This record gives sequence, structure tokens and C-alpha cells, in this order.
Amino acid sequence: MPKINRKASTILSLGLTVLAMAIIVAAMFFIPQIVRWYNELTGRPAADNPDAIIHLYIAFSVAFAAAVTLLLLLKNVIKEEMFTKSSVEYIRTISWLCFAEAVIFASLARIYLPSLLVAFVLAFLGLILRVVKNVFEQANTIKAENDFTV
Repeated sequence: MPKINRKASTILSLGLTVLAMAIIVAAMFFIPQIVRWYNELTGRPAADNPDAIIHLYIAFSVAFAAAVTLLLLLKNVIKEEMFTKSSVEYIRTISWLCFAEAVIFASLARIYLPSLLVAFVLAFLGLILRVVKNVFEQANTIKAENDFTV
């Protein structure tokens, strides 16, 4: 892939991450309404569900932390510092945040069963990111060895 396309792709990813952060922040203002709307949609009483609201505030906070970490990772990519210790740490952090989200949504499944599917997807994403982190960590080790060889 030509360098210009890689740079454009990274900038697009950066923009989409900032957009996701804005959506997360905006959505946090409407969590009680979202819960009421979902309850109405599924035929439950339209009253607020404090337990679900608390779960969603925590989940959105964790998602925001993951987006901030992704932003930091993308800044490393823009600086062409992918195979660094900090990039590995960012990927590790995002993977653990995915696992945290999986736990949050799994515990929400006792109220809203479909959140169990969300929990599974997040746990699988966390697993994939752990593998990517291990690849980056190994690449970083090989890069360091090559730097010493030259």
C-alpha cells in the first residue's frame, strides 16, 4: 500500500475515533432515556431501571477510556512508532478494557439477556487484541535485536 494511503487511512481512523468519543460522551447524557426506550420497545414497564443505568454509565466510561487509548495508539502510528513498548502497552490496555466491558455486559445479562451476546463479542475482541499485542511485543523484541546487530 502506498505511503499516502496508509497515512490517509490512519488519519481517517483518528477522525473516526474522535467521532466515537464524541458519540460516547453525548450518549452518556441520554442513558436513562435509552433505558426507558429499550424497555418500551421490549414491552417492559417504561420506568427507569437504576441497575441498568449504572451498568451503562460504567460501560460507557470504560468505552471512553478505550477510545482515548486507541487515540494514543493511532498517534504512535502517525509518528511511525508502531513497534514500541508504548504501542504494546496501549494494545494491552485496550484488550483489558474489552474484557472489562465483557464482564459489565455479562452482568447486565441478568436484566437484558441480549447483552450476553455483546459480552461474548467483547471478550472475543479482547482475545484477538491479546494476540495482536503478543505479535507486536515479539516484533518489538526482534526490532530491538536487529538494532543491536547493526
